[in-house]
Amino acid sequence: MNILIIGLGSIGQRHLRNIKQAYPTVNFFALKRVKKSPALNSQNKIINRDLIAYYKIKIIDNLKVVLTKKIKIDMVFICGPSSHHCDQIILFAKMGIYTFVEKPICINKKQLKKLKFFFKKPNIKRNVMVGFQNKFNPIIKFLKNEIKKRYKDIIRVNFFNGESIVKFHEYENYKVSYAAKKKLGGGAILTQKIHELDKMQFLFEGAKFNKLVSYSNKISNLKVDTEDLSISLYNIRKKNFQFLSKIDVNIFQQPKKNYIEIIFKNETLKADLTSNVVYIYNNKTIKKKKFNFKRNDVFVSEIKYAINCAKKGQIFQKRYSIQNSFLSHTLAIDLIERYHYEKKKN
Repeated sequence: MNILIIGLGSIGQRHLRNIKQAYPTVNFFALKRVKKSPALNSQNKIINRDLIAYYKIKIIDNLKVVLTKKIKIDMVFICGPSSHHCDQIILFAKMGIYTFVEKPICINKKQLKKLKFFFKKPNIKRNVMVGFQNKFNPIIKFLKNEIKKRYKDIIRVNFFNGESIVKFHEYENYKVSYAAKKKLGGGAILTQKIHELDKMQFLFEGAKFNKLVSYSNKISNLKVDTEDLSISLYNIRKKNFQFLSKIDVNIFQQPKKNYIEIIFKNETLKADLTSNVVYIYNNKTIKKKKFNFKRNDVFVSEIKYAINCAKKGQIFQKRYSIQNSFLSHTLAIDLIERYHYEKKKN
């Protein structure tokens, strides 16, 4: 199997390591790199290794050799700057090549509209998967099952994700990273909130989400040209039943916190996604449910699903497809557009 990886930064190298371990016979190809990231280990620490030689990666100068089919590529992993994702997705989808793309799939309304228009075409297969790894997280699956059992008992849901951008990639100065730059698709909304929106969509599959109010701004002293905080409140409605959901994210907080609270009539579940513990609160007791898995296990499950589908020639399940991700991206782009509108107005 021949796999092309576009972008060998932190997430590109994570997929590279995981694929090599799970599928030792895979042949790797990569585009010639403009910005060369150092070789990293599983903890994102720099190691003394020739990345290209170690993984026997064949470098191609441009995509012409793929387009003209001089090199047969079975699957593509798009892990480069978010601003390039839209055109790359369409390019490989036209060729019918199985594609795994990291979020976000676009950085503005124009790109989102372009993708929606393209994937409305009747002859386009469901063979583009978006890298929302939380769908493979055992805690998220546990919460989804609990929600399914007592959906009508839900009163309120809270999502929180706070982590300093300085800690994202400690091997590089955060000021030059994609996450700090508007033109590359950085900021709290497209780096962090998009994940929380996807979790909300996945946990409450089939529901309608109506934004009631939102606030996004740059409030810290970080050297970024993007928003660093975004808070929004949604009404979630399904089958004449509704409740509120709050999503609160930032890219300046230390230490890192990431949790989901589901408040039922007689019980509250608080899932700490940093320590892999779910706290179960009721009027009398507090119980703890510990989940034993490593963060990387979720990424491994994700790429195994994607590659196995490609090897068998199967389309991706709808919940993992790019078509399904249009909802979370629409909600995210709406927040970004609103932030820039308010910024200009003031």
